[in-house]
Amino acid sequence: MDKIEFFCEALKRIRIETENGADRITEEGVLPTTVNGIPIRKLFISNVAQRTTYKELAALFSKYGKVESCYLKTTYGKSNYAFVTFTNVMSAIRAREDGSKKEINLHNRDLKVMPADPWHQPDSIQIKKYTLTKNINKSHKKSSIEETNYNSVQNHINAPIDALNDDCLIHIFLYLPIKNRIAIERVCKRWRAVAQKSWYTVKKLDLSHHAWGISANDKKICTSDLREVLLRCGRFLNHIDISQCYPSLTRSIDLLAKNCTNIKKLNLGYSLSMPFSRHICDRDFKTLFEMNKGLRYLNLYQMSISGKCLNFLSSNAFEELVLNSCDGIQESYFANALANLTSLKSLLIKDCVCITSRILEPIGKYCTNLKEFELTRFLSVPMCEDALQITELVNLEILRLIQNGFINDDFLIALASKCKQLIYLDINGCYNVTDTGLQAVATLPKLETLIINNLDKVTAVGLDNMCNIRQLECRSCTSINDTGSYVRYLEFLNSLIETKKKDHAYVKM
Repeated sequence: MDKIEFFCEALKRIRIETENGADRITEEGVLPTTVNGIPIRKLFISNVAQRTTYKELAALFSKYGKVESCYLKTTYGKSNYAFVTFTNVMSAIRAREDGSKKEINLHNRDLKVMPADPWHQPDSIQIKKYTLTKNINKSHKKSSIEETNYNSVQNHINAPIDALNDDCLIHIFLYLPIKNRIAIERVCKRWRAVAQKSWYTVKKLDLSHHAWGISANDKKICTSDLREVLLRCGRFLNHIDISQCYPSLTRSIDLLAKNCTNIKKLNLGYSLSMPFSRHICDRDFKTLFEMNKGLRYLNLYQMSISGKCLNFLSSNAFEELVLNSCDGIQESYFANALANLTSLKSLLIKDCVCITSRILEPIGKYCTNLKEFELTRFLSVPMCEDALQITELVNLEILRLIQNGFINDDFLIALASKCKQLIYLDINGCYNVTDTGLQAVATLPKLETLIINNLDKVTAVGLDNMCNIRQLECRSCTSINDTGSYVRYLEFLNSLIETKKKDHAYVKM
């Protein structure tokens, strides 16, 4: 049997085993297991009165079945809770059903009953491993018998794929989406060990539907799913991309902080269901940044942070920061962070309504090594002196100032006189720019890309003398027409393409 047949046999067996291990639903509609197939015997109880005792709680739930254990936590606040573990699943189901109907009462309170997290269930992999380690001396003889029976079953199966060594199985498992890589651990003990070993090759965690192996309309990736993956490969990851919407990811940052210590690039390009409290959000990010001193890139979208956590980014390693619609940032914290980030090379600020013109001075003062800077839809209208702080970034190569009314001809004249390294300039929607400003931009010796969309005051005259431009975008520039010097400019671009084959010159209108 060749490698292709081995691979097909592996996928076929994986499909059969994972289908057999799917969750089952009772006639009453209550799931007896978690999404990972773990029996639900342990329940989380909330809305517990302060005066509740352990004996009262155990007696109350004993009517549903034998209670294996009961844990009660009372505090001086309102967050009293308990864990009740039954000896069998059906007892837990009966308690959950009555809890959903608000029929479990104690001290004039309706107790809220729900399944405990999968990793707290007594039959989860983590609990089983702990129990096995704790009692290994007492159960050595029993384990030997089970291992003998396991070997007998394995020899009896005698499937062709079982002839493959562990390295071959690992290679096959790498082709599976994340969801199936976890599911195959239920096939047999050997596959579980090999599958868990295979995670060391994972360096990037991508929560896209394709990588996860789910349909585009499926939003079922939740916190427990992410935790299962991070327990297996968190310590190996250096790139995490959560740029798609998953409303059920409620404790993602806390999980990353606890399981990942080698992150270099973190893209949170979509809003997560984070705690509303800025203090909690800042605290989780602070822990994450302290655990990942090699972090170089961070993209945050709609995060409820004050900016205090940014002070814990590594001053030596961190290079790129993207803040998109982070409306809770306080300028004092942000300014302190900029002073600390001496290696920062790229700073992108988009739609952050709480950031005002006062932040431009620290940017011009501390971010002298910036190669790329973006300021999109800056609602605060800065004074002329504040705006000119941007021109102090003399090492800039890429500058995007999109839809900002304070960008005018005087600013562009100052920019052209100081920022001689610019190769890319985007002033899309800066409606106060005229031909005078563009003529100043034309003096930039290295400028290759110019984007001037939606500039009504610009005419073809402003495009004269731009000798190095390879890409020009001028959509919705109503005053530019195809006559005069603009035609000569197009002819110049055409001759440039003919004489310099390696250059890519074009105009978008």
